[in-house]
Amino acid sequence: MPSPAFVLLEKMTDSHGVPLADYYHCQPDNLLYVRWHGHLTGDTVVETFRQTLYWQRRLAPRQLLLDRSRTTGVWEEALPWIQFEWLPESVALRLEQVHCVLVGNPLDEHCCQEFVGIVERRLPVHLFHSSHQALARLCRPMAQPMA
Repeated sequence: MPSPAFVLLEKMTDSHGVPLADYYHCQPDNLLYVRWHGHLTGDTVVETFRQTLYWQRRLAPRQLLLDRSRTTGVWEEALPWIQFEWLPESVALRLEQVHCVLVGNPLDEHCCQEFVGIVERRLPVHLFHSSHQALARLCRPMAQPMA
């Protein structure tokens, strides 16, 4: 259960009811936190980023935390959509920073570097090795959702 500073916005699932992502908002820190689940494919990544845009339009967060620490799979097929669709709109919505929690899988490292390279052309990107580390740095005390 998240602390009072975080509000659970949505638990997104695929068409079979399999969890894809949980969306949290921390208004005091102007942060949208997306905690991904399961095995990622290009299609599920695009679907989840589309929903991320929905919440960005509604809440206008200045920071976005993408937590992939509980996932497998890679984003390579989704990178063009991220670059040409999500990123320009995110910049237009005044997103200021993107934070990523790394998976820790060597097979994912190349894709992560490509994602960071695409995003950091327009926005600062900060990498973390755990969700606890990211939340401790980005959120005010007692704002972290529990694991």
